[in-house]
Amino acid sequence: MPTRSTHNSQKESRNIPTTRTHSHTAQVQDGERQLISILLDIPVESLTHVTSYLAPPSLLALSRTCRSLYEHVKDDNTWFRAFLTQVAGIAPESRLDGSKILSLRRIGKSWKEEFILRHELRQYVRWVFSHNPTTTHSPQHSTIDDAHLMTENGLLTSSIQYGVVARSFPLSGKILKGYLDVSGIGLGIGNPNVEFTPDVSACAMTSDGGSARIYWGKRNGDITSTIANRVLVAGHATLKLMKCKVEDQHQAAVQKLVLDTPSETFLSAGMDGRVKLWDSITLRCLWSSDRKLQSLVPDAFVGLAGGLSEGAIVGALKSGDIYVWMVAPTLKFSDSHTPIMLPELKIGSPVQAERQSPHLDIFTAPEFRALHLRRTSDLLISILVHYSDHPFFYQISVDSNSGKSESASFGDGSYGQVSIIEPVYALGPDESNLVLVGDQLGFVSIYVTDAKTSTDASVAPVCKFEAHTDGAVSAIAWSAVVFATGSVRGTTIIWDTITLERLREFPSPMLRPAPDREWDSWGHDLETQTDLLSSYYNRLLTSFEEQYELQKDISESFEQFEYEKDYANRLIGREREQRLALDALGLSESEAVQYLLILSRDESESRQQSTGVGEEVYEGDFDDLLGSATSSQLQSSFASCPVLSSPGLNYMKELQASPLFVPEPMETGMSHLALTVQHSGSSEAM
Repeated sequence: MPTRSTHNSQKESRNIPTTRTHSHTAQVQDGERQLISILLDIPVESLTHVTSYLAPPSLLALSRTCRSLYEHVKDDNTWFRAFLTQVAGIAPESRLDGSKILSLRRIGKSWKEEFILRHELRQYVRWVFSHNPTTTHSPQHSTIDDAHLMTENGLLTSSIQYGVVARSFPLSGKILKGYLDVSGIGLGIGNPNVEFTPDVSACAMTSDGGSARIYWGKRNGDITSTIANRVLVAGHATLKLMKCKVEDQHQAAVQKLVLDTPSETFLSAGMDGRVKLWDSITLRCLWSSDRKLQSLVPDAFVGLAGGLSEGAIVGALKSGDIYVWMVAPTLKFSDSHTPIMLPELKIGSPVQAERQSPHLDIFTAPEFRALHLRRTSDLLISILVHYSDHPFFYQISVDSNSGKSESASFGDGSYGQVSIIEPVYALGPDESNLVLVGDQLGFVSIYVTDAKTSTDASVAPVCKFEAHTDGAVSAIAWSAVVFATGSVRGTTIIWDTITLERLREFPSPMLRPAPDREWDSWGHDLETQTDLLSSYYNRLLTSFEEQYELQKDISESFEQFEYEKDYANRLIGREREQRLALDALGLSESEAVQYLLILSRDESESRQQSTGVGEEVYEGDFDDLLGSATSSQLQSSFASCPVLSSPGLNYMKELQASPLFVPEPMETGMSHLALTVQHSGSSEAM
């Protein structure tokens, strides 16, 4: 049965009102039909929920569609919600949980910049799926006590046992020949059996561009500085040695050296019970503390922290007492030798105060391990104290105005002893001061040190996870994007700072030790956002995700290849073009030569034939050229020409089609033709 068509005429379609569909809304404007997306009709909260699951490239592409979506993407709250959803794992409609972004350290000025930077780091660095190899090299023949990473991808490693500093490039594994030592006589050839200074007891390193400055503390109390210019240029490094005055040096071995680069000063602590402040440029002693004694014997300083830039100097004695010296911001050090007095505050050992508890009797006399200082405000400073073979670490808050101090303990005795602590200080008002702690069981704990706690109970961690299953955590390094942990077995694991997700694991670079020997643990971790440098006993394990040196070699190889290619094209380009043309014609080189000879012969014959027909030369053709010369004189001129008068070239007289040959003058004077014409004219006149 036939049915009526559903197609409407133009008149009927104009009378039908527009209806809203699920896909789009039709509007008529200026006589044109426009389609509006449904995204513009939903509430802003729902649109934010949708865009929270879009990556930065998709959000940027969405902002280019129309003005309304551009304004929505331009809002920084849109990027903030997308950041929380995809980075922190917080749903768009969920309430903001501060504990999930507790370890967030912003690297961008806005949330848009923050989200884009972190997305690029995870997308292009690819910690999770990267299989880039590691590079291992041995710059020292003994234990590496400290490492300093320079700005030119160079590495300085110090060995107190040999008293030398080695230079190397960790990204390529190249070790420069020669050592920097306390003698300052030269770099030498790199023989540790000859080039060593066994009287070194402390070392500190710093750099400025390609120049390095190494400070040495000796066992006799002397302070020495070695300045090396162009230290990473093989064979071109220059050394300069400076020594302190005899009256300024310590009276016993130097235990610690702490650099304060912003104020161009450094601190030294010795076994003579003194702490000294030095000018790093002139090695002049600016301040010295009083000698600390215990039973008429000097009490050695085993810990040192702070400086002029921090506004305080903190030293820990072997007996357990802690001394704090406050430095006023307006303090000026003149060139005069007038002694400077700094306010001194003595704080008892926090471990001694807690030994009143009976369950801590097993922890007798813990050995001091580390000391960290941080100024939290204009009047308050925070001191972190870590002891070895102890399940707690302590925070001491000192009021510089009143001189009062309060201590709080952090940790849990049921999780074993603390092996390493790494403070992570806040950089902004919305961030918290954290402390990452590794213990002997392989766990990593995160503590917040901002909250006020009572001194009776220890503070528990806000987060705790198992980092290593092969032993204790011996090293922790932190950056704004990732942090690394190292174990006593030599393994290194990379973690995400916000989600604590395991990104990649590096096995130990050392071979399995003998049954009667133990594994060597990590010493230092130096980390950036894309590079990880770990000092492992006498080896350095470098994991570089971008493989700077490899990419550099590849780019140089491409440049060399392009240069050789251009040179080859210039050298054999014409020959190659000729061969390609011959191949296109299907001829060989000999056949092409024969073909050209045939063409030239045919062309010559055709030229001769065209010259012989209608190209005759008559005597009157050259009258205008010769002036008053007659036909008989012209004939005599042709006859006098040695070329045309030869018997073998008689036919040239009949086929001559060019003017008379006149030789070029070889010297100054009148031409031969002019002389002939002049001579002929004079004879006629006679």
